[in-house]
Amino acid sequence: MGAAAAVALGCGLLLGVGAAALLGAWTAPVHVDRADPALLEAAQRAAARARSPAALTPEAELALRAYLNLVATELGLLSEPAHFVPAGVDGGVERVVLRWTLRGDPLDLPPLLAAFQHQRHAILIDRVEVRAEPAQPRGASIRLRATLFRPWLPDRDHMLAVLRTRAATPVGQHRVLLAAAELYGWRRFAEVEAAGLVEARARGADLQRALPAALVAAREQGEILRWAADSGLIRAAGAGASGPSLRTGVAPTTSSAGDR
Repeated sequence: MGAAAAVALGCGLLLGVGAAALLGAWTAPVHVDRADPALLEAAQRAAARARSPAALTPEAELALRAYLNLVATELGLLSEPAHFVPAGVDGGVERVVLRWTLRGDPLDLPPLLAAFQHQRHAILIDRVEVRAEPAQPRGASIRLRATLFRPWLPDRDHMLAVLRTRAATPVGQHRVLLAAAELYGWRRFAEVEAAGLVEARARGADLQRALPAALVAAREQGEILRWAADSGLIRAAGAGASGPSLRTGVAPTTSSAGDR
């Protein structure tokens, strides 16, 4: 969503004004006689109260990376650095894709995934791939992909510069609009995060049911094991494995909060 739309919708949420009217008015200069200190204070307080520690801020990203590395080390898994990649903004919320590669005993994968459920962030596991070989039962390649969320918040300096250029209003009024845009971003994030937590728990439960027996077989026979949120669990013969490829009967979990 563009900055102007976020400001208009955020102000609508804050002031109870129709978002459509605000969007229409955005194209013309806005004339206000004076900035309202009380309104500015209320807007900033509302935005501050809406902030959530569940958002994957840059600081939270560093903490989560350290946590994942610690869990992998405790389980005896060798891991490459986890990569967090921005994956687009939709409706005021930014998706972030986590990609992580590890090596070790595939039987340690379920407790690793269980550790994801103890984080304050909604971590939606999208895909899991395990490549095991009978000759190296504790040297399987493990790849994970997951989706996390954070609010789209306007760059304060850029937004204020745009407002000074396009709106004939006092600086204090510009800051009201900025706070309203931040409030909109945090409220949209709260909605998506709540749905994401439900979906993350459902996917985690599916994985804990589907993986253990399949991982034992993959470890013994050298199979390639894949799980995806939209297709469930698939087992395929790998190098050194015998027998045809097969798909399990595990049904995938689907939700609007999934990997969109």
